[in-house]
Formats: sequence, structure tokens, C-alpha cells
Amino acid sequence: MENGTILSKNNLKGYLCARPYVRVIAIGTGDYRDSEPSDKQSATTEQEPVVPNDPLDEPKNVTVTAQNTESIAVSWSAVSNATGYVIEWATDEDFDEHFDTHNVSGGGTVTYTIHGLQANTLYYVRIMTIGNAETHDDSDWSETKSATTHKVVLPMPTSVTATAKGETTVSVTWGKVDEAAGYEIQWALNETDFESEVTILGSGHSTTTSFEIEDLNPNTPYYVRVRTTGDGDYMNSLWSAPAPFTIVKEDDVPLDPPTGVKLDGHTVYDCSLQVCTRIASFVFLSLIETPEAGRMYTF
Repeated sequence: MENGTILSKNNLKGYLCARPYVRVIAIGTGDYRDSEPSDKQSATTEQEPVVPNDPLDEPKNVTVTAQNTESIAVSWSAVSNATGYVIEWATDEDFDEHFDTHNVSGGGTVTYTIHGLQANTLYYVRIMTIGNAETHDDSDWSETKSATTHKVVLPMPTSVTATAKGETTVSVTWGKVDEAAGYEIQWALNETDFESEVTILGSGHSTTTSFEIEDLNPNTPYYVRVRTTGDGDYMNSLWSAPAPFTIVKEDDVPLDPPTGVKLDGHTVYDCSLQVCTRIASFVFLSLIETPEAGRMYTF
């Protein structure tokens, strides 16, 4: 203090947001020497106000799409002044269960595919914009979106075969498929027109790999196909390739061909007018009779 002037806080730089201690000495002149220091006094200085950065906008137009059994594709609109994005995903809306995160570098990058997920599982996804911390703060979280990963498609049955059992029944067999809940079987009169009712075999994890189709028409071509049915994380397989079959009726078994067949040819000529003229030709057929033929033959 000089001539009673009070020093401002600008004369105490370096003590902002602190509690400095101060004492004063009177400076003497002429016949007076300096005084002893006064008692110590203290006061807390004021903190200069901090001007916050503007927060960035949260990502908009967020979409999430399941790609397969273990991945989800995420996309969003770019945000101005963004330096990157944070993507979070979890199996609950509070982002506590099976939680994970990924940082995307660059404000222009607006897609990311999440891998390593569980099949047939609902996931929640949200995104935050990252600022540069000098002029822009991070944004709030975007709107939460969700998608369910695909189920596992089971393999179709292989080695589908049909074997006749009697005149109107056929036994269909196929190879076992792991994780199958059961099987479905169809049969039809051609390989594209499978309009018959689907017969469902088994419930739970089935070991049934055969089925008998009854009440079929003998001497009629049929086609049969089979597919695997799933439950839980597994979905039905595609249909197997149609397998053809025909039941041959016992009564209509083809006869053995005749044996010992012989042909003898004869021609009759008329030579009474000194010129021989052919007037008839004959062929004599002989064979060993087949009892089942009922004495009827064609040639």
C-alpha cells in the first residue's frame, strides 16, 4: 500500500482460489525507522469462472441390423466437429449385462459391425459423439436401438432313402442331425408339387430317423423329402432333395420272356404258266410255353 492505496487482487497474482496470509510493515523516513510487521491476516481468493465447451450433438438416425448368428451392423449420421464415436452394446437396456464398447476413430466414419455375439439374442446399442476437449465436449448418448441375432440354421437330413414294405407302404430313412428337435416329412406325385400335409416327427431332441408312409398306390411314382426342425437357438433346415420311389405290385411283376423261340419261313409259287409267280409266304413260330402267360402272346 502506498499513500493509503489499497492493493487489488491483481497485485496478488498466483494466489487465485487459495488462502494467502498477509502482514504489513510501515516504512519510515527521516527520524523514523520501519515498524514491526502487523498481525497476519488471511482471506480466500475467488476462482475465475470457467467457460464450459459446447457439447456436440448426439448421433442421429442410428440403425442396427442383425447380419447373421453372431454380428450386428450399426450405422448413424455424421456429426460436425466430431473426432470419433463410442459404441456401446449390451443384452439389457441399462447396459449392465454382457456389456462391451468400441471406439471409432474419425468423425466421418459412420458404420461399424459388432462381431462375436450370441445367436438368437436381443442386443441394445447406443452411440456417443467424441469431442476434441478443447472446444467441444462429448455428446449425450444417442437413442437406444436394438436387434436380435439370427438363429442357427440346422443342416438338412442326408441319405434320404425309400424302401417298399408291402404293396402300399414304404419305409423312409435318413441320417441323424445333431441338435435336431425333430423332423418333417412330405411326399408327392412329382418333385415340385409338395402340397401334402407335413408330417411332424419327434419333439425335443429327436433320435427318430425313419418313418413309414402308408396307403400309397402301387405302380405309381412318388417323391419324398425330409427337413430338420429346430427350437431355442436353432431354426428349421432346408428341405432335402426329393428322393423318388415306386411300389411295384406283386401281381404285376413282369413275366419272364419266352424261350426257345424259332421262326421257319415258307413261300408258295405258281409255275403253271412257265413263269413262276409267288402267291403266298408263311412264317411258322414255335416257342416253349410260359405257364403264367395264359397261352396269350404277341409278336
